[in-house]
Amino acid sequence: MPEGKTETPQATRLPGLDALRGIAAIGIVIFHVPDILGNRLIANRFYLFVDLFFLLSGFVITLSAEPRLAQGLSLQSFMRARLRRLWPMLAFGIALHALAFIGQNGILHIIPLMILGLLLVPVLTAGGLAYPINGPQWSLVWELVANVAHAAGLRHLSDRALLLVAALAGLGALAAAHHAGCACSGPNVTNWWLGGARMAWAYTIGVWMARQWRKAPRRPLVD
Repeated sequence: MPEGKTETPQATRLPGLDALRGIAAIGIVIFHVPDILGNRLIANRFYLFVDLFFLLSGFVITLSAEPRLAQGLSLQSFMRARLRRLWPMLAFGIALHALAFIGQNGILHIIPLMILGLLLVPVLTAGGLAYPINGPQWSLVWELVANVAHAAGLRHLSDRALLLVAALAGLGALAAAHHAGCACSGPNVTNWWLGGARMAWAYTIGVWMARQWRKAPRRPLVD
């Protein structure tokens, strides 16, 4: 933000972002429930909406939190606020999934998985999902990792340095896609750690885009 400019982006509502989030959420639901369309081939790349979520997260956090971090908000306070926002929804999802699976697996099997999920710890000792109780949880965990990196380091980088980080992360994402055979790394034990490359690429691009949007001159909606 240019020196002397006192207004902060927190007060600016961007309905278009909410619309994009809604589209991405619908796309992900369709991907996981292919019977909605009757033919999975129509939506077999809708998992890429997760990358859009990562990008939108970087964009929104840049506009909403960077000014407060610059004004002295600590990393600890920032992350407490992020956890207060994300963890209740995460816990609710874990509880719903546990109720659905408890009849099949038994309570003694489900409770340890619930505890690990609530602590954000992936189960990497067996095949299948890294978060067996709540499969999509992997993306929220990586988003929190991105938030820490943002508050601790990314916000201090110049635009050019951000683009360099994004380029390196993009190469990492390409390598992850080559290794996994698709750009869908993240949910499973075998490729959970590669989800970090997807997050780093999309989130950093979101940060850079938000900075460009913040610098752009604004035209009034009505002359």
